Amino acid sequence: AKTNLILWLTQLYNKAYLKSDWNNVISYGKEMLSYEPSRNDLNIIVWFSYWKIENFKEAKIYYQYALNNATKSTDIDSINESLSAVKLAEKRFELKKNPPSKDPLSYVQYYLQSLNVPAAWSKVTKSNEVIVAIIDDGVFLNHPDLSDKIWINPNAKYGSSKIIDFVGDKISNLTTGQHGTMIAGIIGATINNSEGIAGIAKNVKFMPLRVFDFDGKASDENIIRAMNFAIDNGANIINLSLWWSQFTNYSEKYDSVIKRAYEKGIIVVIAAGNGDVLSNSETGLDLSINPISPVCNNNGNTTYSIGVFAFDEAGFRTRWSNWNWCVAFWAPGEWIISTSIPVFNKEYGDNYNKEDGTSFSAPMITGIIALWYNQYGWISPKIIRASLSESLIKNSVWNYLIDASKYLDALESRLALIKNEQIQH
Repeated sequence: AKTNLILWLTQLYNKAYLKSDWNNVISYGKEMLSYEPSRNDLNIIVWFSYWKIENFKEAKIYYQYALNNATKSTDIDSINESLSAVKLAEKRFELKKNPPSKDPLSYVQYYLQSLNVPAAWSKVTKSNEVIVAIIDDGVFLNHPDLSDKIWINPNAKYGSSKIIDFVGDKISNLTTGQHGTMIAGIIGATINNSEGIAGIAKNVKFMPLRVFDFDGKASDENIIRAMNFAIDNGANIINLSLWWSQFTNYSEKYDSVIKRAYEKGIIVVIAAGNGDVLSNSETGLDLSINPISPVCNNNGNTTYSIGVFAFDEAGFRTRWSNWNWCVAFWAPGEWIISTSIPVFNKEYGDNYNKEDGTSFSAPMITGIIALWYNQYGWISPKIIRASLSESLIKNSVWNYLIDASKYLDALESRLALIKNEQIQH
């Protein structure tokens, strides 16, 4: 009779699991455990099911049962690895109950909490405009979270030119540009408008400079032309989250334009790249051994530009992120949600999408830098770089992230010192 009962419960349990009916998986799994308490696979599946229904208190109990009953070191490692996922899910659940803004998808933006952006928002009481050049594939001009944030070229010969095209294979004002649209949203999607996500900075005007063609390729010459355009037309920050096609080699061509931006007081933020493109490898490059452009073009002076590599949600460098010498700062780069064009991922509706990559880490630093402009206006790249370095907090055993609130405090202190010195002299 017991054997038949267990067989019957197993059938019900399997059917519930296939249907993702987690409540019944838990019910049948626990009943089977009452007859076969040594079955650790049932402890694991009950733990997993509690996690799926966001009952983290019970999930932790059955995690402990599973760990206590594990007999192989490989099983223990697997269980502990899975616990990380449970902890992250619990963090997201708590964030959903207390989202960082009134924007309905802000609870998915774990990176806002990781970088302590909400605390920084409370310190930014002004909304001075900051112009951010996005050198990429354009920006979706009609996006509801971005449409009122597009920079207008005052020197356009034919009306208001919004996307400046350096490719020439299609008209300039196309409302396309998936990659650039995601970059823009991370930096400055409208906050608290009850729409989509929250950008990091407040009053941003995006200068979309299109350098990538239909195939996702861009020439060094067009990127440099776009950078010079940004320098000459009032950009405060230049964001270079260049696609995979650019992360292939090192060229001294970028040295002079990066130096020129620095000397004009313009911050250049550059993504580190995602692995060895030429060999089709997803393992991150050590840039001290294999430098690439433009992230490593800093003329031997690391204040000239700001390189950014990627951490995962748990706070560890992703296996695909380039790293080391050229890259000074870190930001989340895995499972990043942002503004999108309608033809892409539908998980969060037509206008939002999630992706991975250092491309999405760099604009987080750009957004944090832009918060200072919102509050106080311009300050030299050298001081911004030093203040970023002072705002690092340990987020794991050996890794550090920028604390946006500490960054503003560090800048405030430096500004006070400068003013004091000016008074004394």
